[in-house]
Amino acid sequence: MKPNPFKCAFGVSAGKFLGFMVSQTGIEVSSDQVKVVIETPPPRNKKELQCLTGKLVALGHFIARFTDELRPFFLAIRKTGTNGWTDNSQKAFEKIKHYLMQPPILSSLIPKEKLYMYLAVSEWAISVVLFRCPLPKEQKPIYYVNRALADVETRYSKMELTALALRSVAQKLCPYFQAHPVVVLTDQPLRNILHKPDLTGRMLQWAIELSEFGIEFQPRLSMKGQVMADFVMEYSRKPSQRQESSEKEWWTLRVDGASRSSGSGVGLLLQSPTGEHLEQAIRLGFPASNNEAEYEAILSGLALALTLSVSKLRSDSQLVVNHVQKEYEAKDERMARYLAKVRDTLQRFTNGRSKKSNELKMDAQMPWQA
Repeated sequence: MKPNPFKCAFGVSAGKFLGFMVSQTGIEVSSDQVKVVIETPPPRNKKELQCLTGKLVALGHFIARFTDELRPFFLAIRKTGTNGWTDNSQKAFEKIKHYLMQPPILSSLIPKEKLYMYLAVSEWAISVVLFRCPLPKEQKPIYYVNRALADVETRYSKMELTALALRSVAQKLCPYFQAHPVVVLTDQPLRNILHKPDLTGRMLQWAIELSEFGIEFQPRLSMKGQVMADFVMEYSRKPSQRQESSEKEWWTLRVDGASRSSGSGVGLLLQSPTGEHLEQAIRLGFPASNNEAEYEAILSGLALALTLSVSKLRSDSQLVVNHVQKEYEAKDERMARYLAKVRDTLQRFTNGRSKKSNELKMDAQMPWQA
């Protein structure tokens, strides 16, 4: 047996492997594949559209949010008739061609290196980018993961979709998670949700699957480079949902405080705009009246909301809200001190314009139970 010299290469600095260009700088898309896509004219029939879509799918590893970008193509293929090509399809095609003019270079790994991850979700797809930070102000992508949502998954809440994105990438890139510490950068309270002791259903299953990996969660970093900035997008729902009242942006804090001869305790439930619940039950280590217990519950709820970076909060506590809004007067000295503490805590909240805000709203009709 002897090797074919025309199929062998030794000591080369760069070469073609599995259709990609591999070098010391990383993995690049083949210029031949890019040229074929750029020179392809708009499809005239369904067969040509399917052929073009197949060419683009082969380049999906280098296109951020690939499934979202290709959605007009998939919709065009599903349309009846010989050609479902529309203006939206053409715009998406031009955008992809422009993107392929300067495609990203996928970086190679260093053993035991800490990796970072961004998660993005939309109403029809989940997308993930795994990247490394060789320098403090440098982010280099390693792998893009994109997946279309099944019909039932389109009805998941935002938090469930974010957890689904993490679980999907952990399954696909399991060797990366096992060999490297991974940090998930997200603006969602994902860690708090996955570590809730009362999780049930699919969220409990996903939390168990993810528990085998040493995943860290940190707030989202600033974008370093256009490649990473192109990936991160705001979560969006269906048009009718995006046009709903801004009232849906509020978090809800339900509180319950009780004073008994056996001891005082408080309970609270913090509900996100998309329906996720965080519950706490706290036993007070001192005798407290019902009003004092209610204030303790509010202060605990505000502390929890601050850790989740909540900016708009409403509560069902008539006592506290009316005190804050100066509709009731806190005549008792202890109540006045509690009120001062609540107002001081509210000053730490910021609204969407990054101005100081003490937005605490009352909804007296809200029951304690969700």
